[in-house]
Amino acid sequence: MRYVLILSGTAIIIAYSLYGMFVINDFAVAAASGVPIETAIAELRAAGQNYSKLDGFGFAAIGVLLAVAWSLLAILGRKNYRGHTLLLFWAGILFLGAPAYFFAAFGNLNSVGDTFYDWYPDAAFEYEWPMYLASALALLPAAGATIAALLHKRDPQVPPAAATA
Repeated sequence: MRYVLILSGTAIIIAYSLYGMFVINDFAVAAASGVPIETAIAELRAAGQNYSKLDGFGFAAIGVLLAVAWSLLAILGRKNYRGHTLLLFWAGILFLGAPAYFFAAFGNLNSVGDTFYDWYPDAAFEYEWPMYLASALALLPAAGATIAALLHKRDPQVPPAAATA
């Protein structure tokens, strides 16, 4: 069961990262500009505005690296970390995805706003809100993990084997 949870947690972080990459690089730019992505990129470049896919690729790469690091920590550090500690790390990664997304997407969307004076920021938000919601919902397992950690405080004078008996 532990490995199923680790695999699920890793898959969720990777899916979040890849979805964010597509939103940063394509979906939000096309939606906010109101034109197909190829047209939007051409108009951004013609206006001398910056458009880069590196921000989206960087967001995805960092997310995948964090997912792999978390899964390795969960597998290799199972004797050193309790389940609620690993859950707290996982929830922290997802929770911090929203501000990371905001900063990664800012450049491209700022360029869209500077180029298309009648741009549609609400249309871009239609693609962004699932990421913000997922990050906000990550507070629930984080709170549960924190409560579990506080309830399972171990007496430092009792050996670990005796504490669980």
